[in-house]
Amino acid sequence: MQDTHLLEDQPIAWTPTPDVIERAQLTRFMKQVGVSTWDELYEFSIRDVEKFTVEVLKFLDIKFDPPYEKLLDTSNGVEMPTWLAGAGLNITEMCLDRWVRIEREILPAYDRLGDEGKWEEAESLNSTIVEAVIWEDETGNEISVSYAQLARAVNKCATGLTAHGLKRGDAIGIHLPMAIETVVALVAIGRIGAIAVPVFSGYGVEAIASRMAAVNAKALFTCAPYTRRGKAVNAREVAMQAVNRVPSIEKVFVVSEFGEGFKPVELLECGTAMIADASERLEMFGAPDPLSKKVVGWFSLLHSGNFLLESEPEPTSAEDPLIILYTSGTTGKPKGIAHTHASFPIKAAQDMAFGTDVGRGTRICWYTDIGWMMGPWLIYGALINGATICIYDGAPDYPTPDRMWEFCAKHKVEVLGISPTLVRALASAERSGDTPVPTGDASSSEKTFGGGTADEDKSVVASLRKGWSRSGKLPHFDGEVTQFVTFRLGDSLPKTILDRLREELVHDKLADDSEEFRRRVEDYLDQGAGECLLKDPRAAQILEEILLRENGSSCDLRAWVIMPNHAHILLRMLDGHDLSALMKRVKGISARRINQLLKREGQLWQEDYFDRYIRDGDHYSRVFQYIQNNPVVSKLSKDKETYRFSSSWAGRSGDTSVPTGDALSSENTFGGGTADEDKSVLAPHERHDLSLLRIFASTGEPWNPAPWWWLFEKVGNSKLPIINYSGGTEIAGGILMGNPLLPIKPCSFPAPCPGMDVDILDEEGKPVPDGTVGELVIKQPWIGMARGFWQEKERYLETYWRRFKNIWVHGDWAMRDKDGHWFILGRSDDTLKVAGKRVGPAEVESLLVAHPFVTEAAVIGVPDEVKGTAMVAFVVTNHEYRISNVEPGPSEHSKFDIRNSELESELRSLVAKDMGKPLAPSKIHFVSALPKTRNAKVMRRVIRSAYLGEDPGDLSALENPQAVKEIAAASEHKG
Repeated sequence: MQDTHLLEDQPIAWTPTPDVIERAQLTRFMKQVGVSTWDELYEFSIRDVEKFTVEVLKFLDIKFDPPYEKLLDTSNGVEMPTWLAGAGLNITEMCLDRWVRIEREILPAYDRLGDEGKWEEAESLNSTIVEAVIWEDETGNEISVSYAQLARAVNKCATGLTAHGLKRGDAIGIHLPMAIETVVALVAIGRIGAIAVPVFSGYGVEAIASRMAAVNAKALFTCAPYTRRGKAVNAREVAMQAVNRVPSIEKVFVVSEFGEGFKPVELLECGTAMIADASERLEMFGAPDPLSKKVVGWFSLLHSGNFLLESEPEPTSAEDPLIILYTSGTTGKPKGIAHTHASFPIKAAQDMAFGTDVGRGTRICWYTDIGWMMGPWLIYGALINGATICIYDGAPDYPTPDRMWEFCAKHKVEVLGISPTLVRALASAERSGDTPVPTGDASSSEKTFGGGTADEDKSVVASLRKGWSRSGKLPHFDGEVTQFVTFRLGDSLPKTILDRLREELVHDKLADDSEEFRRRVEDYLDQGAGECLLKDPRAAQILEEILLRENGSSCDLRAWVIMPNHAHILLRMLDGHDLSALMKRVKGISARRINQLLKREGQLWQEDYFDRYIRDGDHYSRVFQYIQNNPVVSKLSKDKETYRFSSSWAGRSGDTSVPTGDALSSENTFGGGTADEDKSVLAPHERHDLSLLRIFASTGEPWNPAPWWWLFEKVGNSKLPIINYSGGTEIAGGILMGNPLLPIKPCSFPAPCPGMDVDILDEEGKPVPDGTVGELVIKQPWIGMARGFWQEKERYLETYWRRFKNIWVHGDWAMRDKDGHWFILGRSDDTLKVAGKRVGPAEVESLLVAHPFVTEAAVIGVPDEVKGTAMVAFVVTNHEYRISNVEPGPSEHSKFDIRNSELESELRSLVAKDMGKPLAPSKIHFVSALPKTRNAKVMRRVIRSAYLGEDPGDLSALENPQAVKEIAAASEHKG
């Protein structure tokens, strides 16, 4: 793999503020162990893993009964260590019982204060009761339950399971979407000492049957049809067909309607009025007679046992199996990862607290499924920390593109877990022709929006972001909102100056890098650096004429100033026009005319330009005044009205209709942001109050720079950290992870997780220097490590432990830059050797998706007689490109092919420019979708197999198996 990677030398994008550091759970832990810096903490955590683990157990308040005799015993080898010998632990007590005790202490005091008429004090006390789960589906149904209510439901479910003959050690499958019932089922299974086996809610018959048969499952949870994008998903029918193939399954528990069992009357009363006989409910399901005796409705299950009694958890050992999580292997054969009461839940809770800063009462949402490790991770981690699980059960962009943001605002989500693929999809939605949402008071025709009346503005299409700059660092924003644009002469900002400005930012450890970088660039330009051709009034007048010609034609020009070496403009594009086209015209025409005037030739303007969208009225006012006062600040004039080439002078002289200072009156509106006067056209993420969000988190796949910056700058307003998280099901969480104490670079991991002794090794097992790519490894055991593959010990050892002695090889390429930031560059088994050079697919994919027409890309290697391996790319284009390149009729195919051929050539050149011609894809295929799992992971293994006509192996995890057929069809056009 190339030693120089496109993610190297990234700037610091986010730096924690003192208040963020002070409130962090990790800061509290550091005080507990007596260290004052992150470096001290990490060094302590790997110098003495046992002592560190003891401190983690203390921090999480994990109690053992009886206590452990020895924390860690590696006498049988580090591959299969013994943890917590002799300890008793049923983890569900740490999830529920202690929090219920707190609630029970609050309620009597609440009643007493109410009796005394102290209502404000009573409500204040009541507000300290934490909701355990908040759930909402895509149709808007919602339910929330406290810890006491959740514990009661778990109690009823556990006693019901026992009444149906299920016991400690039995394997019970969970085939449910994310819902409160899913949480109840998972915890109740652990409560009775049984083993949970979650499977993806969208799995097919064979995938469910094979996993249930492998663990000899005794029961399965499933549900009646539920909706996705308004269409029914018949989970129960699929589950029943799978049960037919697994003789060991004795019971099938069916949830008929999500949330129905959690209405207040059901939670507070224990009568039999709501008990439903299974046979009655079966009529609506139409179950086959041979299976009817196995089927039990949810209500019947909850009322099967003696639920009037408190359910004591089954006494279990800390190392008793708790959960088996299946994940697809590199060969396609699924792996059953075995975890215990003390492994997966404790590591999940630790990472959630230290990485995403979750504590008592924190509201955390992670868009996931119970069949992916992040589903159980969310449930165990949040409940152990006493947090609130916020579940959105539906498609994140249905029925409107702002659905996820609406959910976060409505339920006051603080931490949002979201995959890079989902971010790319949401960013792409904001670049599509999405229908605007009119808000605010649009009745007054006297108020103007983008040059028209409020009534006229209702028909304007919503924000249209058409692309990003190639580097991914400066997102170019094309949209129907007010924008602030800066463009400059070619010699005014040489690369040496840019490098120095970036170095200053890193040295000063400044937050909001992108905004700060622009400000420093503008300060430098204001000093009059470079050739300053625009000092010549004739040259400035040419640019002024061209700008004013666009006003009212393609844009509504609000404010502008032409400085000696650069220009600032504040404008709003009119319907049907975009900023990139405007900039090409302005710079192209002015360059030709000014060169002709001054009898010179060559580049006039720098290729790139800075553009920012205006967030709200306050932002608009600040930018407006900045532009108006620019000549004064730069000492070109004593007051703004006397500088000839500016909107301030034009407004004073009455030469144009460009707004002046008095246009800041609240009677008018200017932005595309959140000012009350101008909410008629907003991007999906701008339509809702996301002010309570304080952390984004992400896992599952490597980032590309462009979507990372979109999430950080556009949605997070350059203020929220993106906590990158990488590890796996076998790890029970993370190897590398950001945290609230460390600065963050785009797409990076600031450090390993505490307690994870991590390194990067070369092919001989030696540590590599910074800036060199190698294998990510773990050198010491950790409490969350897998207790092997279920009944496949040798496969487990062969997969992770056989390459280097006593070292876990994770199978990821990684790199650490000179500043100590880590980057995951893709699976090492995906690595390609092209023309004698190793390259990771993620590197090439990052370049491809930086193109404004590309939303997703996947790169594979195929045999090649000349290169040994040739790269083939599969690209999904965005809405704009597809609309402009509609599939033609027979007579137009040549035109269609030419358009695709031009884009393919452009994409190849894009890669070749950064990585060299030998590493450009040999062929690029345009497809409608890439094969992905339900957790949004692109399956390169499947793509390669389908393209080469080989057996793709296990496809059960795919969300869109139809995409495989399109890949296979593309193989007919390999030439």
